[in-house]
Amino acid sequence: IVRGEAAWAWDPARIEHWGNEVDLVHQGQALRIDRLVCERGNGVGTGAWWVIDFKSHEAPHTVAAHREQLLGYRAALLANEPTQPVRLAFITAQGRFIELDP
Repeated sequence: IVRGEAAWAWDPARIEHWGNEVDLVHQGQALRIDRLVCERGNGVGTGAWWVIDFKSHEAPHTVAAHREQLLGYRAALLANEPTQPVRLAFITAQGRFIELDP
């Protein structure tokens, strides 16, 4: 996974902040994000935040519950960082990086 399509999410030259198993509470619900990274900005500030969820399913973007989970993570982050874009993606057990369309 760290050498495939999503290798950039572990590259310190590309990411400014990162965390694994990031705990959040949003609207009274405990959440845990598998991987949260912030891309390095273009000199104007930080880049986009990425919520990355690991799934064993080979096409997690086709599962409504998985999509809803990521959308919930986005809502929680936007409640804390409303000025930064938040992008969503899955990484599958096969190493595919699948961005969820906003």
